[in-house]
Amino acid sequence: MINPIKSTQIFNYLRTGKFLSDNSRGAHKALFRYLIENRNEFIEIYKMFGMDLRIYEKYAYIAQIGDYKQRVKNIASFLTILGFFISYDRAFGPGTRIKVSEIEMKVIGSDNLKEMLIAKSVPIREQIENFIGKLEKHGFVELVDEIENEWLVLDAIVYLMDVFEAVKIEEEENVN
Repeated sequence: MINPIKSTQIFNYLRTGKFLSDNSRGAHKALFRYLIENRNEFIEIYKMFGMDLRIYEKYAYIAQIGDYKQRVKNIASFLTILGFFISYDRAFGPGTRIKVSEIEMKVIGSDNLKEMLIAKSVPIREQIENFIGKLEKHGFVELVDEIENEWLVLDAIVYLMDVFEAVKIEEEENVN
């Protein structure tokens, strides 16, 4: 029997477009583990209501159904952000810890990273914080040290990395 309180918490979190990840901390980790333990029941419940709940080994989300153009726009925005962070650190991925101050210093010294920032009139730090904020809003990163402004990249980032790789492969095939 599914716990209605946990079920409601999971739904309220995922319905906003966020991801639950195995390497989250605290309550979100517990919710993800509960979701995994009851995978089949949850998938069936969501299916009954016309929702596509996707549960993978390390993360889960509700696949978006709706405005195709808006989804493409959102993915494009996330791919820009992901491209920036991969250019910042080739090892960027689940479990990576990032600090705004360290990223800012590297951007200041790199013309390539500066070019990747969208709004040239907005301060570098603010743009980095905006990128991280967008990732946090959707459950791809979480704050682990408020004083140091240090963030943990969550397992859900694999979803974006897979899309990023697919787009990169498609672009390479079109070039050749």
